[in-house]
Amino acid sequence: MYMKISGLVISLTAAISGQVLAAVPQGYPADYQKVVDAGIKEGKVVIYSTTDTKAAGPLIKGFEAQYPGIKVEYNDMNSTELYNRYISEQAAGGGSGDVVWSSSMDTALKLATDYAEEYASPERDKLPKWAVWQQKAYGTTYEPVVFIYNKRLIPQGEVPDSHTALAKLIAGQADKFKGKVTTYDIEKSGLGFMLAVQDSKADASYFDDLAGIAKGGLTVQSSTGTMMERVSSGENLIGYNILGSYAEARAKNDPSLGISYPKDYVLVLSRVSFITAEAEHLNA
Repeated sequence: MYMKISGLVISLTAAISGQVLAAVPQGYPADYQKVVDAGIKEGKVVIYSTTDTKAAGPLIKGFEAQYPGIKVEYNDMNSTELYNRYISEQAAGGGSGDVVWSSSMDTALKLATDYAEEYASPERDKLPKWAVWQQKAYGTTYEPVVFIYNKRLIPQGEVPDSHTALAKLIAGQADKFKGKVTTYDIEKSGLGFMLAVQDSKADASYFDDLAGIAKGGLTVQSSTGTMMERVSSGENLIGYNILGSYAEARAKNDPSLGISYPKDYVLVLSRVSFITAEAEHLNA
């Protein structure tokens, strides 16, 4: 079972919206009002995130409705850009993100190790134990990694249901799939690199499978949205290591986009969030 990003932000927004008149959410510590008041004085919170602005929109809107004196400055970027920008700004000692929210779990935890503020969130008991790291970093989602394919151009009988099946399909029809297979650019995407590393650990025949997939010639991207768009249009036929949260949301309204959950193993990621210890808007 998993939680899609769209479902996550909607559910969180619903919870927030039901408390519009409450300065402090129900069940929070009585002294939390001091945090709220200090946050309103700060006026805004700066977020560095890999989550698409459109997907995060309902959550931002709900937060600003709950705390009308606090503006959310939301910066959407890919995981490598986020990491490099944050590191550079911290080294320079200037302004940076108050909150980091990244799908690249390994790089996010690396940042949290050096820069996170300890924060015992009142919501922490609602999370599984593995999602709370030293009360500094929190795993906020549970997202599968999937294959996507063009339903008009890939017959149902050819849809791969494992990583080995994907490799055999592409290697067996190299001409058909030449330049038509897409995945993350591991040089530009920290998330893509992390998924490739985890594939190599989970798949005993990883390098054989990768060689088979590469026979079609890979088209690499740094954005899930771009990969879905190209598979849907037919410019690409199939994509792997795609975030299932985004794929499921798009497939609801896109009859051309198919999704396959591999049966050999499914990688799962959780978007990691933490507060910067030196945040300019620490309370907001």
